[in-house]
Amino acid sequence: MDFYAIQYIARLPELDKSAATRDEAAGIMDSIYNEEPKWWPYGWTPEGHESVYVVKEASTGNRCGVVGWQQFKRDGKTIGTYSVGILPEYRGNGFAKEALAKLLREKSAGVDEVRAYVIDGNAPSQRLAKSMGIEVYNKF
Repeated sequence: MDFYAIQYIARLPELDKSAATRDEAAGIMDSIYNEEPKWWPYGWTPEGHESVYVVKEASTGNRCGVVGWQQFKRDGKTIGTYSVGILPEYRGNGFAKEALAKLLREKSAGVDEVRAYVIDGNAPSQRLAKSMGIEVYNKF
């Protein structure tokens, strides 16, 4: 499968269809992963996703994070799951919630259930999932 990324422009209603490079998404993911590797026990790279969106701040165009999507079959159902990471200097501004809401509008219709896989102790990700009404699992 070829990797592609779509730049998501936060605080705007549409997806910007111009392609972000794999290296940009991978660099952001690597930076966030290296902050707290225990929160990403399987690693965090573009290759683990069906699609990856680079989150950008609308007013500046600065890349501030990444949100990714993957699907799999389990017990006769199609399960969708996401990953999201926002760079430290952009946290607390609603980017993760907005990016996740946009991702779910784009992807969730194609699955039977959306799940959040969050490691125990990752309170920000647990709060985000719960605020979106998504059940949190701590193991695949």
